[in-house]
Parts: sequence; structure tokens; C-alpha cells
Amino acid sequence: ALALVGIFKLAAWLAVSALPWIPVSLDRSVGEAAYNQLASEEKQCTDPGPKAYVEALAKPLVAAAHADFPFEFRVIDDDTANAFALPGGFVTVHFGLLTEAKSGAEVAAVLAHELSHATQRHGVARILRKVSGFVAIGAVLGWVDFGGLAGVAAELIDSGYDRDQEREADRVGRDVMRAAAIDPRAMGLFFDRLAATEGPAFVRLVASHPPSAERAADARAAEPLAVPALDLPPPTGLRCHPDKPAITP
Repeated sequence: ALALVGIFKLAAWLAVSALPWIPVSLDRSVGEAAYNQLASEEKQCTDPGPKAYVEALAKPLVAAAHADFPFEFRVIDDDTANAFALPGGFVTVHFGLLTEAKSGAEVAAVLAHELSHATQRHGVARILRKVSGFVAIGAVLGWVDFGGLAGVAAELIDSGYDRDQEREADRVGRDVMRAAAIDPRAMGLFFDRLAATEGPAFVRLVASHPPSAERAADARAAEPLAVPALDLPPPTGLRCHPDKPAITP
């Protein structure tokens, strides 16, 4: 049993170690296939306003992130205050996030966090740990079609990233916000709101994300901008579908 555990740990280590040699084109293959499953056309908001709003807020963040791939954004009809990024720059925003956020800077904070998951290749690292180092070596040599691993990528949305990856995405995301002239402390305001809705302590301990209160405190401690912040509009007036009520102030 110990030998088997050792083999699996070695395979996981080999997988993550292979990441620098795996081209980002494979990130795109995995992410795009999963994107079309998780944010399919029938799930998306039919009103063009939310998508245009998210893309406008993301534009300075994408420029500041200096990614090796383009980013694509979709907004889906889901009431939960959530967003997720798949490998290769495919980002999905739940309409509930726009409803919950109180300012454009808060929405930008979540987008910066999700962009950072993609630029740091957190999703691909998780997939490689799951499929083992042998598949990772095959990917390096071009023997494996990573597009066929879309199902594994989709599982990331349910299982989440690990806590160290979440903390890194927060930290890198705040750096991206600062480079884009968006106050990184807005991330703390959003996490404060999430902290008020979290369950008992034992539930937070098993969650993949660090406690929101901890993340809010880290964001509040960020250095303020040395330049005037961008004036970002709040998500008011947006509606997911033309026949649905708009977000009110």
C-alpha cells in the first residue's frame, strides 16, 4: 500500500514538473472544450448588456495581465455570486455576481482573480495531478490530445482549486488590478460580503477556498494606488434577458 501511495505521489510530482514544457495551446484545447459544455449557448444571458459590461471591465485587466493567450468571457443565467476560469483564458461569470456586487471595482476584483487562475495555469496543474505524470509526459511529446480531457477540466468547477492556488490568484489578481489602475482593496469589500454569508467554521475548514474573512483582511492590507483609479460603472441597469427585471442600485 505504501508503495502504491509513493507511485501516485511520484506521478503527481512528475505531472506538475512537466507543466513548464507543456505549450499553452493545450490549455486552450482543454479550456475551450469544457467551456462549450459549462457555458453553452442555452445557459448564456440573451441580453447583450452583461457580456459587454464584463468585457469592458476586463479590458484593462487583460492588458495588465500580459497573458500568452486571449481571454473570452460569457455571462450565464445563474443567480449565485460566482465566476470561474478554465485553462486557456475562458472565463464564465454568473449573472448573480453582477447582482451581488455593489461597484464596478468589486466585479473587476473577481475578474482579476479568475484571470490569474488562468495565467498561473492552475487548472492545467490540477488536471495534470489527476491524470498522472505519464499523461503529462505524453502531452509534452505531443502524444496526448488534451482536448479529450474536457471532462476533467469541467470537474474543476465542482472540486475547486486548492487553497494555495486561491491565495496565489488573490495575490496576483491584486497586482493585476494595481497595474490596471483599479484599487485592489475593492477585493476586500467583496470578500467581506461573502464572509457574512458563510456557514459554520467546520464547513469553512473543508471548503476549497480559504475563509473569506481571511481573504478580505489580506485585500484590505494591500497598498493603495499611487495614481487615480479608473472610474468603473456599477452593474446597475443590466438584465440577463430582455424580459427580465434590470439590476437596481
